[in-house]
Amino acid sequence: MAKRKSLLAVLLLAVLAFGCALFAACGGGTKYEVKWTYDSEHLTVTAEGYETLPTELKEGEEVIFTVTPAKGWGVKNVTPSSLVKKEGSNYKLTMRASNAEIKINAEELIDHLEVTEKPLEVKYNAGETVKKDDYKITVFYKTDRSVELSSDEWQVQYQNEEEGTFALGDTKFTITYNGATAEVELDETVIGKITLNLYGGTIADKDLEAFKNYPDYNFDRTKGEITWTFDEPLTEAIVLPTPTKPIPGADEGEFPFLRWSGEGVNNGKIAVGTKVSVTATATYDNRFVQLNSIELTTKTVQEEVGGEETGGEESAQATVEVEVPYLIIKGEFKAANSAYLYLYEGNDPPVFLNGPTITKVGDDANFTCEFDLRNLAAKTAYEGKWMDIKFCAQICGRLETQEIDLNQYDKNFIVGDRMIFTPQGGESTAYWQFAYNYVTPKPGDEIKGTPGATYTGKENLLKIYFQKLETLPDYVLGTMKLEERDGKPYLIIPGQCAKIDKKEDAEEKLANYLKDLQNFSNWAPQEITQTLTVNEDLSFEVAVCLENVTETGNYVGHVTNNLPGAGDSNFNYKGFDDTPIKVNGIIYQIVDVVTGWGWNWSGIHVENTTIFGVNGNSVSADENGAYLNLTGYAGELTEEQIKEKLTQLDFENKDNASDKTIIDPEKITVTIEDGVWTLKADISELKAGYYWVHAVGLIDGNGDISFNASMTPAEFGDKTFSAESIKMDWGNATLFKVEGGSETPEVTE
Repeated sequence: MAKRKSLLAVLLLAVLAFGCALFAACGGGTKYEVKWTYDSEHLTVTAEGYETLPTELKEGEEVIFTVTPAKGWGVKNVTPSSLVKKEGSNYKLTMRASNAEIKINAEELIDHLEVTEKPLEVKYNAGETVKKDDYKITVFYKTDRSVELSSDEWQVQYQNEEEGTFALGDTKFTITYNGATAEVELDETVIGKITLNLYGGTIADKDLEAFKNYPDYNFDRTKGEITWTFDEPLTEAIVLPTPTKPIPGADEGEFPFLRWSGEGVNNGKIAVGTKVSVTATATYDNRFVQLNSIELTTKTVQEEVGGEETGGEESAQATVEVEVPYLIIKGEFKAANSAYLYLYEGNDPPVFLNGPTITKVGDDANFTCEFDLRNLAAKTAYEGKWMDIKFCAQICGRLETQEIDLNQYDKNFIVGDRMIFTPQGGESTAYWQFAYNYVTPKPGDEIKGTPGATYTGKENLLKIYFQKLETLPDYVLGTMKLEERDGKPYLIIPGQCAKIDKKEDAEEKLANYLKDLQNFSNWAPQEITQTLTVNEDLSFEVAVCLENVTETGNYVGHVTNNLPGAGDSNFNYKGFDDTPIKVNGIIYQIVDVVTGWGWNWSGIHVENTTIFGVNGNSVSADENGAYLNLTGYAGELTEEQIKEKLTQLDFENKDNASDKTIIDPEKITVTIEDGVWTLKADISELKAGYYWVHAVGLIDGNGDISFNASMTPAEFGDKTFSAESIKMDWGNATLFKVEGGSETPEVTE
């Protein structure tokens, strides 16, 4: 009997344990918080089986809920998507082992878009885009509300979406906003338009005859514009004529024509296949004054002080010496008899400053223009800006401007240092800093003040920089240069101590001024030695010996850490003489370098003429063909040996590494003159496209040849050979370019 009771107790305990486990699985366990967030004014949310939305759920528990929008409203989205799935007209929430917030976002439903204001004539040319400010777009909602959209809220969709602009044959465009659309019909089918802006010039009648057969030809002599239209991509290149810009009564008679500029204009032509509108603007050499020199300097002048009224009486004036910063420009008049200096900063909004006016006196064409730079410093808007320097003159009723393009002057045009410091005067201990900067625009950059005109990359403009220094610098560097001393090449860095006021402090801080020089191509450090000389007046000179820098390349310097505030930074030559020196067959020159990564710095360019290598490339053409020309120093090699070093010269299509055009060795010649070799390769048969170019065996590594985007193009037949900077998926690159022939290359990013 006792055994039977014990067995029954065990069974009861087992059943109880199973029941508890079953209860835990079905109705027990941890509950997690659920938060519901939604716009209760425009949305109603209900859950099946619940009078109110549940605020706690166990892991794995599911809830079906419904969202009912108010009139004119809809459900934009329900999150998080990891918990909530759409099931027909309902939503299913599956709980996870953590607290959750269910967000239900409402949206006001759009009934339609409407164009409530547009131009009287909706007309566009190929390549143009919609000017959004000309339109007013209103969105009408199903709630009976309407709102006028700002121009940045709505988008434009063109018929040819790939172009992203109006294309030939377009008849409409579409406005989009949050999925709603409205079409705008054009008053006229899109055509292309060619505009020649003569910019004050004239074209000979014989040249005009070539354009008169084009559709809608018109010569507006008042505007100085020639226009015509086209409705299909150009089937032949349009060669633009040479205009003239006369100056009645001037000795030289006219401003020489320089080039046609504008997007779609290349080497004086509008290319075959052009399918967008093109505006070509004529640019001229507007040298109405010839500049002979320009200098940043300081002058000690006598100025009166005092003269203030005290007690009804004016105190006596005293004369003191003041050190004044000056910009001094010397030159001679050409087409103008009067001109004024003009400094401006070209960003929007522009700031500008008129300088002194110079006037021709009698038959003396020479002039000296002196500009007190305190006038620039007095305008706080100019501080920290690079100001363009130009002259302006009224010639034949037209305001002409002349930039300082350094390509028009020799290397000795700039006198003295490129940077000066002067005290601000008075009680202030601060200083003014003025400096030149050379600015070479990128090809395709817009020329300010000349609509439609773009730089070709050949300009080398001069600008002036100004800033205030609240404290005196430790030292000021002078013009750096290269010299040969005792048969060795030296970089000479002169300077004057300023804040450093003791000779021993200068000798300590300026010792080992340059930490190192590194080859920019491979960052290989070069062994250098340097000596420091500090004079009693605290002027100093650092002489860096470059005898161990012998490999061809560009070298960047790094400043030593013991200079105040210098850190381990690149050493840029703010003012330098770029005169090269040749020592033991190696050429050294200080240069400005712009790298493919967008870095700008000054360094030392080295060319070892005793070692074989490539140092230049160009293209040319004659009646027999087009040619790629490579040049370099031959060293001890003969023409035959150089030709033997050429294992392959090929042009590799930028998009297909396996597609290479290899130049037949029979079409390659090598000549040597004065130690310089020239390779000439016939490339007449190259098809249109963009190419990487390799000369395996001529240079180290994989033989890549780097081109300058401003390379002068060459033409042969209906092809043009040049180089162009284009955007790749990893950045910008300059590739060899062939256009014309059977096709014209298109850039794909």
